[in-house]
Amino acid sequence: MTIRHTNFRRATPNPAPAASTWRARGACRDDPDAMFPDGNKEGIAAAKEVCGPCPVRRQCLRDAIETRDTQWGIRAGLTPQERNAVVKEVARRRAKTEAVV
Repeated sequence: MTIRHTNFRRATPNPAPAASTWRARGACRDDPDAMFPDGNKEGIAAAKEVCGPCPVRRQCLRDAIETRDTQWGIRAGLTPQERNAVVKEVARRRAKTEAVV
């Protein structure tokens, strides 16, 4: 872990740790198979519930967007279809921003 120094008395951990580090802190780390509920509504709801209070939910979503993981399981509290919509929206916004520049 790298340490970044701040104006505070204590050093704080780097806010963007390596992927393996953030995954190790995920709420799903003890039962990752639960994040692949095979399409049943109860399983999907249970997996989303695990993601709700997860401390690395943003990193998980960022990774899913960057890797275009839109096929399997629940990530960052989103189904593959929901992640696909997010990926498309991010791409649309990037294209719009690039067109303005």
